[in-house]
Amino acid sequence: ANRSNHYLLLFPDDSVRYMSVEEVSRSCGILPESPLMGMLSCGAYLTPTQAVTCLGAGVHAAVARQVVVTLIARGALPACGITYGSSCSGIDTFAAGLDAATRGHWTYVFASEQETRVRAALLRAWGVRGLRAESCFSDACGVDAEHAPLVDLFVLTPNCAAYSRCNRYRSDVSQDKSLDDVFRCLAYVRLRRPRVVIVENVCESGVVGPVTGLLSRLVGYARVETSMLDPRDIARLPVARERQFWVLVRV
Repeated sequence: ANRSNHYLLLFPDDSVRYMSVEEVSRSCGILPESPLMGMLSCGAYLTPTQAVTCLGAGVHAAVARQVVVTLIARGALPACGITYGSSCSGIDTFAAGLDAATRGHWTYVFASEQETRVRAALLRAWGVRGLRAESCFSDACGVDAEHAPLVDLFVLTPNCAAYSRCNRYRSDVSQDKSLDDVFRCLAYVRLRRPRVVIVENVCESGVVGPVTGLLSRLVGYARVETSMLDPRDIARLPVARERQFWVLVRV
């Protein structure tokens, strides 16, 4: 959220510089031809610090790509023409992984993002895949988001600040509030029952157990498949970013 959190490059001559937005994007697995890279590179929607903050809050795109590829190989998702919706979207780096896995053959049906500037950036990036202002909601827990159209793939990436190890002010109260938000965002799943549901968050015991419990109560899904995924293992990239993923496939 500030300059001290921006990534740095250290050189043998002891010089230091901030990584560019494009460099951080590539380290997050975003391909040069991705619509998301185009939006981030133009600099018209987010400052460099805002862009890097959004990237840091997102899913690693190379891991997302592999998750989608695996689900397609299993027959849980179609090979092309996937309809997609997201909640707590940010600039949606998971969509960048989906875009790479399907080579652009998918449709972005709806999203939700609270911050006005980030929502504008989200629309700029993914308008080419079908996302429209009227289906980009400001409240992930609102009635409009709950009654969004049925999609093949629904991805929920709630804010992890309440559980982050870097958060010196985390508390039981903030964590309970975060879990309540997850429960409310799942209202869409309880109502529409999308074909595949994916949830992502940090690998902390305080979130893994409760979220697994919430997801296991959803009617119409065979089981909750959960695992810690890291770009170093999944995508062979030198980026340490361990995150917990939950996958549910509709019966």
